[in-house]
Amino acid sequence: MIFETVRIENLFSYRKAEFDLTGASPDRNIVLVSGRNGYGKTSLINCIKLLFVGANEDMRASVLSGRALTRRQYILGTTNDEWLGIMNRRARREGKRKCRVRITWRDSNGSPVEAERMWRMDSTSFEETLEVSGVGTSVLHDDDAREYLEGLLPQDYLPFFFFDGEQIQRLAEANRENLLGQIERLLDISPIDTLRDYLDKCAREWRKDAMVEEEKSRLVELGGERNTLSAQLEALEERQLDFLSEIEKLEHRIQEEEHRLDRHRAANQEHDKKALTKEWERLTEELERAQYRVAENLPTTVPLLANPGLVKKAVAELRKLVENDTSQQAGALKEILDTLPAALFDKPPYSTPRLMDSQVRFYKHRLEKLLGAHIPPPENSGEGLLRMELTQARALLSVLDHFAQADQERKTQAQTLSDISRLKLDIRDVEIKLDDVSTLSEEEREDFQRRKAANDEHKKQVGAHEKEIEHVDRERTEINRQIQKKDREIRDQERRVTIGARARAKVERAEQMSHFFHAYKDELKRHKREAIEQAINAYFKDLITGHGLIRYIRVAEDFGIHFKDSEDQPVAMASLSAGMKQLMATALLWALKKVSGKEVPLVIDTPLARIDRAHQENLLLRYYPKAGRQVIILPTDSELDTEKYGLLAPHVYRQYRLNNLQGENTQVIDEAMYPTNRKTPTREAISHG
Repeated sequence: MIFETVRIENLFSYRKAEFDLTGASPDRNIVLVSGRNGYGKTSLINCIKLLFVGANEDMRASVLSGRALTRRQYILGTTNDEWLGIMNRRARREGKRKCRVRITWRDSNGSPVEAERMWRMDSTSFEETLEVSGVGTSVLHDDDAREYLEGLLPQDYLPFFFFDGEQIQRLAEANRENLLGQIERLLDISPIDTLRDYLDKCAREWRKDAMVEEEKSRLVELGGERNTLSAQLEALEERQLDFLSEIEKLEHRIQEEEHRLDRHRAANQEHDKKALTKEWERLTEELERAQYRVAENLPTTVPLLANPGLVKKAVAELRKLVENDTSQQAGALKEILDTLPAALFDKPPYSTPRLMDSQVRFYKHRLEKLLGAHIPPPENSGEGLLRMELTQARALLSVLDHFAQADQERKTQAQTLSDISRLKLDIRDVEIKLDDVSTLSEEEREDFQRRKAANDEHKKQVGAHEKEIEHVDRERTEINRQIQKKDREIRDQERRVTIGARARAKVERAEQMSHFFHAYKDELKRHKREAIEQAINAYFKDLITGHGLIRYIRVAEDFGIHFKDSEDQPVAMASLSAGMKQLMATALLWALKKVSGKEVPLVIDTPLARIDRAHQENLLLRYYPKAGRQVIILPTDSELDTEKYGLLAPHVYRQYRLNNLQGENTQVIDEAMYPTNRKTPTREAISHG
């Protein structure tokens, strides 16, 4: 799919505008739509999203922090003027009642397709219509048109193709379950789960048909207990959202107060501020590196590093246990017992006819009893103080043996802690100098101290809320564990029911098919995971230069992302800068687009965001020219200066400049971002005031 035209009427900041996007080629695949903040770049990307998915939940949740608007509020506006709706303000004042967005593109056969979403509205209600033409011989309306667009570009795909470059690092930090669900849908893996869920639903219904009343009653009881846990989980999630909303408000107030405090500081020490700020940044970066080293190593190992005498005594006792003949015999039998039942009953080839689940459980239990009778109890394993299984003793000995000889590591950690204390004192000295307002008037000094105290209190409140969020996360984890346990109990209860011969055959066939699709999904995920891991590492190396912290990115079985350094040690996500997170998320999006095979235009707002200049050049030279057949970039002049523009220009085939001095009528001007360097063909764009 390549967009050919985008037409907008009375939506957001646009009155009437048309973007001609024809002319893309393999060498020139980029459209530049530039403009200052507030001139209509975000309005453009929102118009494109509205055409494909309408006012969906993600669109409505992006307007106000902490809560989502209803569909009616999003389109018409709220009563308290927090949000004025999608209608252009000037058009509303002039009594206009209609707004719409229309996009044309070519389908896989090269045939033109046109889609239009239109709203007719008054002050209290609206009517929305959707129409797609050029599909076959008929025009699709409303539900049929929505079904066609959902099949062409499902709403779960939008975050991977239409996004704000400054916010894509949230992909790396987002709710893992939601993000991984979107990735599975993008890679066409989730339909397998839909099929398995349907098979499981059928199997449950067939079981219920043959249940005795007592078993049915218990199953209903378990279902009620699970619903209670789900309600508790939902309440915790709402509480977490409240904390996040409050943190956002506090951080906004903190930022405003910091600007006021900076003005006081500037008036007092303009000549010293730059040097002090640079020194504060240097010390802070050095402190973060030292704290990261401690956070990675010290918390889990400090008891072992701090007690070498006790560790050496434990090593001596473990050696007695490991070298004891009785312990070795018990360990060998335990290893056999751990592996033999699964090797006999759970791995192919299977017996013919295949054993039923109840028979497998019976023989496993008997085998465990027969072998277990020959394993001596731990109290007979020797004369030492410790009593444990041999495998545990060996594993523990290998760990403690290292710490018994870790004198150099103890010295290194002690030096790191000393460095941290010194750096904190140095940072405090610089902060005191930065906050020195002794040359100001008494009234200004009092205002500075009052504002600084209030801001410090706000920062404490943010910290307290963050701790509450951590507590809520722990509670959610526990409730999720209980829900999983309850789900297992429900499944076990369903298996206990008495099933008639006819129902049994249906259930067994459904279970066999479910096992088959489960194995197929695992194999498909493995294949996709390996492809993504290979692609993301290649792309990450293209984007990141001059930085050796991350040597390799590993993609887990559930598509979770994990970082490894040059010594194959984990690198924590929290230790990465915002710019590195954005580059990592960009590499992930690039890899997902390649592996998924989806050919959809990329529309990117704030394309360079918080990234340093060297890595911005990597994006301009290596990513955007190769990211897709059509890439629409929405930069400001501060992001894309003339030098960076020159790097991108050979790949740009069309340019528009946005102008919106009054904030109510975005003008689309067919003009290069820097006219003196104009290197791309343009075509007249239609724009009416």
